[in-house]
Amino acid sequence: MYKQKCKFCEKDFESKQKRTQFCSSLCNTNFNYHKSKNDNRVQKQKQCKNCGEDFIAHRVDKVFCSKDCQWHYRYETKIKKQKEIKCKNCGDKFIRKHPNHKYCSKECCYQHSSKKYYAKDKFRHKTIKRADGTYVEEHRYVIEQKLDRILSSKEIVHHVDMDKRNNNEDNLFLFSSFAGHGDCHGSLNVLVKELIEKDIIGFDLKQEKYILKI
Repeated sequence: MYKQKCKFCEKDFESKQKRTQFCSSLCNTNFNYHKSKNDNRVQKQKQCKNCGEDFIAHRVDKVFCSKDCQWHYRYETKIKKQKEIKCKNCGDKFIRKHPNHKYCSKECCYQHSSKKYYAKDKFRHKTIKRADGTYVEEHRYVIEQKLDRILSSKEIVHHVDMDKRNNNEDNLFLFSSFAGHGDCHGSLNVLVKELIEKDIIGFDLKQEKYILKI
């Protein structure tokens, strides 16, 4: 056994190895913590990484003279990494600040989303800009104008003739909840069953959908 003196608490202790410097793992941890803390407490003249001005650094890892310089440098670095792309709506080039950005402005984003497009099993409602600058789907906007108030997110506007392109006021019905709208569509299933039993409609295997048989 070797008699040693702890490098941190200076208490005498015995160890099996001559190189042991601490009486416990706690003393070892505390010693390294205080050492790293003291190593960082230095006063050294440095040149600011952003503005180039000389300043006194109190930490070895400090490279900016102020927080303003730190944020300005990070912002400029971020801008340089951003990619220039063409706006999906107007075609103008702009600096994309996020990988998912596709439009140069909110206006272009809303204009593009308001364009109707139809594809297989796909439909997008046209959007209208309110007086307060926010956007809403056209069929909801029509009812809002009729009632002279903004609809809540729980209220659902139903197309009576099932044609989502027909946003005439007389073709729209307001349900106060999702449940009511769900029950409305559920009632169609009962009617479909009756029409199938009466051989008025049937399922076409080639078209993969229900068709009129009369």
